[in-house]
Amino acid sequence: MTPRQIVKKWQKLFRLQNWDIKIEEHKCYEDEELVGNDGYVKMRVADLVATITIDENSPEPVEDIILHEMLHILVRDVTVPLSALFHTEDAENVFSCVDELLVRRLEKAFEGVIQSTEA
Repeated sequence: MTPRQIVKKWQKLFRLQNWDIKIEEHKCYEDEELVGNDGYVKMRVADLVATITIDENSPEPVEDIILHEMLHILVRDVTVPLSALFHTEDAENVFSCVDELLVRRLEKAFEGVIQSTEA
């Protein structure tokens, strides 16, 4: 599957079809945000727009990287009203940590789904 097809697959499963999600592939030495990361996502939640950037040289499977970033979109889509209640830097840091923890737990839950679709 191409990265675009993977995005479409998870977008449908997560009911995120109202989001405009783009995918970009870079080399980590071309994109400083990729240093130490396999990918990242930038979102404009108010506009329902996201761009997932993945390291094209990452040893991780592309679907795993995309799933992780798609989970960030899913979590943010659901929790952004809550984040609006917190306007301090400390609260934003806590919210960011909770976001990553939730994404990692969901990622573990979906490991079996990925494996069963690859079979």
